[in-house]
Amino acid sequence: MILRSFLVETVTESSNNLWSFVSI
Repeated sequence: MILRSFLVETVTESSNNLWSFVSI
């Protein structure tokens, strides 16, 4: 499902951004 892929990508991106923010 394209929607599922989009959701997973969005969540992954958000997680990466969050961890980057926490790392600073």
